[in-house]
Formats: sequence, structure tokens, C-alpha cells
Amino acid sequence: MHREWHLPGADVSAQIDRILSSESFKNSESLRGLLVYLGRLYSEKPEGSVSEHELAVSVFWRRADFDSRTDSVVSVHTGRLRSRLAEYYMSEGDSDEILIEIPNGRYCLLPRRRPASNADELAEPAIAQEVRPVAVAEK
Repeated sequence: MHREWHLPGADVSAQIDRILSSESFKNSESLRGLLVYLGRLYSEKPEGSVSEHELAVSVFWRRADFDSRTDSVVSVHTGRLRSRLAEYYMSEGDSDEILIEIPNGRYCLLPRRRPASNADELAEPAIAQEVRPVAVAEK
């Protein structure tokens, strides 16, 4: 089932490649690995989410007996990835058509198209309406 927010996997993959080639991500192998893994998951199951355990084992090379109560590697790196993506979109990616976010409390990508800019609307002056005084009858 495809929802309105679903974007084609090829578009999302191209956006991930653009992000990975940016200065913001070039020196962070752990964040790059997490983004690539979540991108692959999106391509396979756009509406899917992955468990913290699966990320720990598959991305961060933790053992099968990984326990998130004693090792916060996944939540810490996911929080860092959210922040780094926000920084990227405020700088190098400020004109990218596709925005990639990671919803709080979930381990998945939520790509969407950037909303159309209302800069054109702001550049045009609003038509001023004539204001007429209203007579008020005194009692």
C-alpha cells in the first residue's frame, strides 16, 4: 500500500547519495552507515521500521545478545543523525527538493518533497483594502 508521502526508492537513494557526498557527512562513518542502512530498508519496505536490536547488530556490529538498556549506541547515533540531517538541510541542502527525516521514536526514514516556497507570494505586496470609518450613533 502506497501512501501520499511515499517517494520512489530511486529518488530517495539519489538524495541519500547527495547527502553522503556533502561536507556534513564525509567524516562520519557511523552516521553514514546508519543512513545507508535506513535507506536500503526504505527501498525494500517504504512503510517499514526496523528494531533497535537489528540496527545494533547490523550497523554497529553489536553481538546478538545486545541489550538497549545497557548500551544506547542506536538511540545516540539516531539522535545525532537527526541533528546532522537538520544541519545539512539548513546549509548545503537548503535547496534540495527531497527532505529526509527520521521520526522521533522510530527507526525509519520519512522522505518528503520540500514544500513549494511562498517567497513569490511574500515578494508581491498585498493589495491594501480601503478602510472607511464607521459612524457610531450616540445614545
